[in-house]
Amino acid sequence: MSRLLTFAFVLVAVFASASLSGDHIGASSSCINDKCIVGGGASIGSLIVSAAIITFLFLRPNQPIVIDADAVVGVRRRLGAFFLDFVLVLLAVAPIVALPLLIVEASYTGEFEWYFVRKFARPSDALLILPSVLASFAVLYFYFFYHPWKDKQTVGEYISGIKIVAESEIGFRPIYGTRPILGFIGLCAWPVSVYFALRKLDKKFWWDSETRTRAVMVEASPGN
Repeated sequence: MSRLLTFAFVLVAVFASASLSGDHIGASSSCINDKCIVGGGASIGSLIVSAAIITFLFLRPNQPIVIDADAVVGVRRRLGAFFLDFVLVLLAVAPIVALPLLIVEASYTGEFEWYFVRKFARPSDALLILPSVLASFAVLYFYFFYHPWKDKQTVGEYISGIKIVAESEIGFRPIYGTRPILGFIGLCAWPVSVYFALRKLDKKFWWDSETRTRAVMVEASPGN
């Protein structure tokens, strides 16, 4: 699949998931003092879209590529690839993690609804929403760990024409396991991380150096 078609798939998936989920997708809870707003939402359509996204993300075949080792990968290109992947993964996970909250809500109301919002909290909310948040982070971690570990591009990297590879240091192996964690910490402090990356000639983020990895520009292999 070409980069243009892949990008079109991403746009269609985002639009379909948003339009099929109505006013809300996923599970959320916001409390200030004694006032809370708890909501959950999904739909059969959004679950079908989730299944399609997950299948595409993990079963997409590796594309033959040629690495341009001399080209510098810009910061904006890398951030764009990250946000594409981030949105896709969350769209895939959100309807699924909302299901336990919707099922428990139905046990209280006596009727299953694909969407609800209430202005009060129940004791079961924290037991359901916290695991859903942790599950979302676990899937994000696995996604960003799995692809470089298997020498594959993420969807965002493929669309952006980049790839994460091991740094060519003899005797040192890349640390793929901690890369997503350090990357998350770095993105939480994105103004600082971006500032220091922009000052470097190679535009590397600090978590690249810490995990002995780097981003490279790639092109489709001739004949593909």
